[in-house]
This record gives sequence, structure tokens and C-alpha cells, in this order.
Amino acid sequence: LQFFAYDGHVVRRDALLKLASEIRVLRNQLQKSRSFAECEIIGSSLLLIFERKTNEISVKWIDFAHVYKPSSGKKNDGVLYGLDNLVKALEDAGKARGAL
Repeated sequence: LQFFAYDGHVVRRDALLKLASEIRVLRNQLQKSRSFAECEIIGSSLLLIFERKTNEISVKWIDFAHVYKPSSGKKNDGVLYGLDNLVKALEDAGKARGAL
């Protein structure tokens, strides 16, 4: 994760922390979403973008080839769990000191 935010001179820890923040926003929106609660989503991806020249950060949720309504109850706890773990990993990498 630190390599992702390496600009050739330093690890842009601010970029890692901003990505974590953007993913947390997405996660909170999903948790509140009725549509998300009603669907099973298998094999989707996050596209993490760090534009070094402009310092723009964005997160896009992509790859929705396998979305369906499950026959019994909500099944997306794994998505939320995965987002929680990614936020933690980005925050840890953003706070870490030392070399790549």
C-alpha cells in the first residue's frame, strides 16, 4: 500500500489516509443503502485512484457482473468486513514510519 502512494521521493501518507477516508464514506453509504441490503454482490472490485500530479484521490466501486437478490436474508456482511479491513490497512500504512 505504501508503494501505491510513493511519488518517487516519499510515501504520500496523506494520500493513503485520504483513500481510507473515502472508502469509509463508501462503506457508511452502503450500510445505509436499502438496495445494498437486498442484494448479494460477488466478485466486485474497488478502483483506487491517486493522481500524483494533481493530488486527486478517488474510489470507484466496479465490476458488478454477479449481483442478485438472495433467497434468504442479507448476505453483504463480507463486503462491509472487507472495506473495514482495507480502511484499517490504509490507515496503518499511512501512519507507519520507515522505508518501503
